[in-house]
Amino acid sequence: MLLCRYVCALLACSMSLANASIWAQSSVGDQRMRACVTVLSRGLEGGMSADDYPDQARRDGRTGATQVQLSVSHTGKMEYASLAQGSGDADLDQAAVSAAQRIFPANSPAPSQCRLGFGFTVVLAVVYKLIDPDDEVAKHGSHGDPSSGMRQ
Repeated sequence: MLLCRYVCALLACSMSLANASIWAQSSVGDQRMRACVTVLSRGLEGGMSADDYPDQARRDGRTGATQVQLSVSHTGKMEYASLAQGSGDADLDQAAVSAAQRIFPANSPAPSQCRLGFGFTVVLAVVYKLIDPDDEVAKHGSHGDPSSGMRQ
């Protein structure tokens, strides 16, 4: 059985222009936004499992990077998760968006670090790749390192 790994990374962050100029002047604002992005990225990665890798895509050895957009309202609620940029594989794209929607449901409270008083969007990458378990055993001395985001 091949292990799968999901990597979530910040690709872009946008907010309304009116708030952006005020926010950009504040190093505290930068720190709060970074904290928000970190918690969203970790939440997405931590909430995904091997079940989020489509079975047929895994069997076919398909890999790819999908970009998922998360939107947070000015009231501090998750608004939506959508596809920002596809990987070229519709199955992987849909799986990434479905996972984001499950982990961050619409109208649910955003993580406390993301309740910033204005609306914004964050684009995170979800990278689907298959890892040979023999390589992981040689590298880590065991079947997978839970702290690295791998799931069996």
